Amino acid sequence: MKIGRRSLLLLTSAVLTMAAVAPAQAAQRPTRTLVTLPMLPGVPFGHAFDVNDSGVAVGTASTDSRMYALKWPTPYSVVELQGLPYATRTSAYGINNKGIVVGSTDIDAKAYATKWAADGTPSELLTPPGHRTCGAVAINDHDVAAGFCYTDAGKRRAMRWAPDGTPTVLGTGGQDLRTGASDINNDGTIVGSADEGAITWAARWDTDGQLQYLLRPEGATYSTAMSINDSGVVGGSISAAKPSAGRWAANGEWTSLANLPGAPDMPYSASGINADGVAAGSGYAADGKNVAVRWGANGTVTQLPSLPNARPNSITTANALNRTGAIAGHSDNAPVLWLGYR
Repeated sequence: MKIGRRSLLLLTSAVLTMAAVAPAQAAQRPTRTLVTLPMLPGVPFGHAFDVNDSGVAVGTASTDSRMYALKWPTPYSVVELQGLPYATRTSAYGINNKGIVVGSTDIDAKAYATKWAADGTPSELLTPPGHRTCGAVAINDHDVAAGFCYTDAGKRRAMRWAPDGTPTVLGTGGQDLRTGASDINNDGTIVGSADEGAITWAARWDTDGQLQYLLRPEGATYSTAMSINDSGVVGGSISAAKPSAGRWAANGEWTSLANLPGAPDMPYSASGINADGVAAGSGYAADGKNVAVRWGANGTVTQLPSLPNARPNSITTANALNRTGAIAGHSDNAPVLWLGYR
């Protein structure tokens, strides 16, 4: 599960007088912090791609010659996820609320979609006939995964894998399109993109696996869907009069999300969206820096802090967020969690 497929956090409160409520709420309000996630010894680069409602994050770390799939059970501990036998590199991209992780394993320059059980045991998500080089990027709480495979002719295809690893190639509308899945919610709806030649459009596949294009404003030249929550609200990006991040409502209506004040007309994206409609992603600040961004359910935009020692021209990006206020991403090639952004 990548984004917006989080189980509800149950909150209870007593009926208090107004004088008592304010201090209690202030005491319960989480402190916003940026945490650098730990790395494997001798491995300098890392990215956190997803975080579940228990705060368990997953991602990758790399050297110049090797990539490792990682799980962070807490913000202060790290576990390497071992790949399939004979793996030369591994990657982890999504985690559900059961702690099941998906990603890919490379063996002899060929990638295999991979699922890791909660105890870290890897298993292969099968490659369909006529395809090669697969990767799973998201998994929902029913253990259904989404991702991509390449055909033997080199065409990327959006994929769905059943809990037992059985693959389904998602529809292309009868056209020879390049497609890819980015996320899946708990009712099995998948979102991603479909390329018509040099143009990419945001796409959705319901449980029947048939391709549907998401609505786009007149004059749009590009769109992509990156995340979906259990209400069917989709986060992504679009380029029309200017590039922007935005949300598609369940009925398909598009709403542009605000850029940071004074920001240049550069691409923004909503990479993750949670059950409350809060989105996170990336954009540009007024000084032109590539920064991480959060949008409240009402569309209010906030720049997320970069690491204090981040290099001036480094990139900070938010990739996913959970219901409890944790946001996964990276800052200057270090995996990070922003905590307390409920």
